[in-house]
Amino acid sequence: MATWAEVETQAPDVAAAILARFMGHPHHVLGTLNRDGAPRLSGINVMHNEEILWFGCMPSSRKGIDIERDHRISLHSAPLLESLEGGDAVISGLARSLAPERVLAWRPETPETENGVFYEVDISSMHLVEVRGEDLIVTMWDTEHGVRSVNRQ
Repeated sequence: MATWAEVETQAPDVAAAILARFMGHPHHVLGTLNRDGAPRLSGINVMHNEEILWFGCMPSSRKGIDIERDHRISLHSAPLLESLEGGDAVISGLARSLAPERVLAWRPETPETENGVFYEVDISSMHLVEVRGEDLIVTMWDTEHGVRSVNRQ
């Protein structure tokens, strides 16, 4: 696993492109595993502060319950345009608890953060799928292989 800061150091171009996708629009998709192992997809807002990616959810929400049982997650960017301009990004890893006080320091204008449940993302892999002309370009990074790219026509 790697923190966002470690990913930025190891793969700065890929990290910048993926961060741009997640910061360019507030609404994305969180994948978790429910009790019987089936995937659960939920809407989520992804944040970036102090070189970490993080998100929050309501106490006792299904996605929070899923994460407490199994910390594996997948974050999927929401395509903004039908053309997929900017690409479609996915980040996989583990959700690790984040103290509400830390979030409140970043967002003092929203004191209701004291009632939320927050998670930092430890990253195992990520990829960006882009359509450029007639080419489909998949750029990947993971903790085992680093950066690699596949071009398809």
